[in-house]
Amino acid sequence: MPIRLTALVTVIAALWLLTACKALDTLTAKDRVESLEPAIRLFAVHMRWGRYQEAASMLQPGTRREIARKINPYPNIRITEVISNRWIISPDESKATGKVRISYYKENSGIVRTVVQQQTWIYNEQNRQWYLDNDLPDLR
Repeated sequence: MPIRLTALVTVIAALWLLTACKALDTLTAKDRVESLEPAIRLFAVHMRWGRYQEAASMLQPGTRREIARKINPYPNIRITEVISNRWIISPDESKATGKVRISYYKENSGIVRTVVQQQTWIYNEQNRQWYLDNDLPDLR
């Protein structure tokens, strides 16, 4: 009798653990999606305040090397506003696309210009981090 009871308890515990692990996967997917907006917001803050190296650190590693060579990719440009709208998230929740509107002016002209950039963000499962899969926007 004790062997059957032990086996039953083991099976119940295994099923409970399997269910718990599945719940953790769901929670992780939810956390992944919830971490997208703070990443986009942080990138916007870095751009807005001229912290371009920090913004470049949020780019996909292949793109980042090119930007890192430049100390300031936007000399004489001041960004006044970075606004993003809704994002479309892929079914597997590993990719998000959306548009970002960036307003800026050149210090010597004072004319505010606006550029809209289509952005794609990719989630890196290993680092548990979102990376921008675009270059920094072209502000001329």
